[in-house]
Amino acid sequence: MPVKPLPSNPNLNHLKYQAKDLLRDHASRKPAVAQRVREFHPHFNGATDAEIFDAELSLSEAQVTIAREYGFSSWARLKRHVEKPTLSDHLDLPHHERIVDPLFRRAVELLDAGDVAGLRVHLNQHPNLMRQRVVFEGGNYFRNPTLLEFVAENPVRHGSLPANIVQAAEVILNAGVEQSALSEALGLVATGRVPRECGVQLRLINLF
Repeated sequence: MPVKPLPSNPNLNHLKYQAKDLLRDHASRKPAVAQRVREFHPHFNGATDAEIFDAELSLSEAQVTIAREYGFSSWARLKRHVEKPTLSDHLDLPHHERIVDPLFRRAVELLDAGDVAGLRVHLNQHPNLMRQRVVFEGGNYFRNPTLLEFVAENPVRHGSLPANIVQAAEVILNAGVEQSALSEALGLVATGRVPRECGVQLRLINLF
């Protein structure tokens, strides 16, 4: 089940009411609630409807379920997003404009510009970037990508890719990537519209 988008101006009190409504519906043993809890509460993954309804669901557990329904890892993260939003919390901005770390953001800018030489120098100067992930909450996927995953343009950020994107991807691969990042990037490329339309999808798949 995909996560739900937050409204443009989320209200914490409304979110609290949603958690209380979830508790009420849980007490009423409504089947749809069992599916929501099973899908989004990590402690009930794989539980049967009966097991979920027999459990004593607390308000904090209901709040966790609500938070994860909206794509946040915890109620505390959702609460911070509403009360004290940072640059990364501006869900209306494309992902590269929500990157807080200036070094990681610069790497993405070089990648998007097709500046292969500049990207190689930047990664040589800052090798720790290859082990970093950016946290993007409030979405269905691309929640904690590595630099390599920005190659796929999936989700769409610009609607196009530089002509030398394969060479740029090679620079990142040569700098060293984790297997999990490689697998995730491959999946994004294989399902992405932009790599296909730019005629580089098969070349990137073969590279990965």
